[in-house]
Amino acid sequence: MADQNEAELVTLEEAVNKVKKWTDEKDWQNAKEGCEEILAVDPQNKEILDILDNVNKNLGQKETTDEIPAFNLNMQAKQEPAPAPEVKQTTPPPPTTTLPQEEKAEKKSSNTGIIITAIIFILILGGLVALFLMGWLNPFYNWLLGLFGL
Repeated sequence: MADQNEAELVTLEEAVNKVKKWTDEKDWQNAKEGCEEILAVDPQNKEILDILDNVNKNLGQKETTDEIPAFNLNMQAKQEPAPAPEVKQTTPPPPTTTLPQEEKAEKKSSNTGIIITAIIFILILGGLVALFLMGWLNPFYNWLLGLFGL
């Protein structure tokens, strides 16, 4: 999981979606940590309890959803003390937890406008050349030559 200073506040729904994404990607450790953070905020969340049971099976642990709250407390006692999750209460309060959000993809600049402008310019220029070669622009050409005294 991300360091405390890098964590961002997310809603419970966003956190659940992030955990589902991690389970789809088979990133079991992040999925487990995310489930534990969500359960710290919403311990009765059936969906997360089911996901955590599946994650534990994939990690080779035999915990069931009935044993999960005791398991979480025992794991915290054995490991280094984890920083407390930041919880943001809003009105109406959807419970929130800290999970790293994906970095937003930088918007890549597109050359489409330049390409379209160049194509239009080439078409107009080609059309003018074609009109000149067919003789339709000869009166205009003669007028221009007369303007400059040529």
